[in-house]
Amino acid sequence: VLVNKNKSLQSVHYHDEDKDNFIRLSKVLRRNTVKNVLQHPTATINNSSFWGVDLGEKYWGDNFISVTSDTNVNYSVLDEKEICFNPSRANVGSFGINMSGYKVSVSSAYPVYKVFNNDYLPEYIYLQLMHNPEVKEDIITRCFGTVRQSLGVDDFLKIQVPVLNLTSQKEIVSQTVERINLINESRADLANHLEKTYGFIDE
Repeated sequence: VLVNKNKSLQSVHYHDEDKDNFIRLSKVLRRNTVKNVLQHPTATINNSSFWGVDLGEKYWGDNFISVTSDTNVNYSVLDEKEICFNPSRANVGSFGINMSGYKVSVSSAYPVYKVFNNDYLPEYIYLQLMHNPEVKEDIITRCFGTVRQSLGVDDFLKIQVPVLNLTSQKEIVSQTVERINLINESRADLANHLEKTYGFIDE
């Protein structure tokens, strides 16, 4: 029986060696703790949209007012291309990067990070966190908790992602963005087709 609940039996807390050709997030990301005094719109972090950041109205719809506070001044600012995650849902991929082109705010429970290392693109880091099986396994291993698995900020920065030159990173990001744009355009085209064919149906 583990007497001290603050201790962990997970091997990663005792055997956490640097992997060849990988870099820890602590050498790439720096935490931002800017409060939302300018009242930027509220967003949420999720694992259902590709970039993981959606405005409250889009994500919650008509329920938005009931699930957020009247004022979001105590929320954290998530600036353009900053990365954020939900600690209690990191094990299921609840990470996000702000690709909206403007500042939004997120719950103060969600840590916000900015890439300070000029050798790395924010989009590349986010894509590694979301889609690299080895990195995802690293995340799951670092989540800890008896009731709900949670990823602490210290453990988050210990996560390792592959080292890749900027040219290769830009190519990966460019190809990914191109495909996402094509998907979005196809969805818009389908919506237009359905509207023209069937019209709007009042609910």
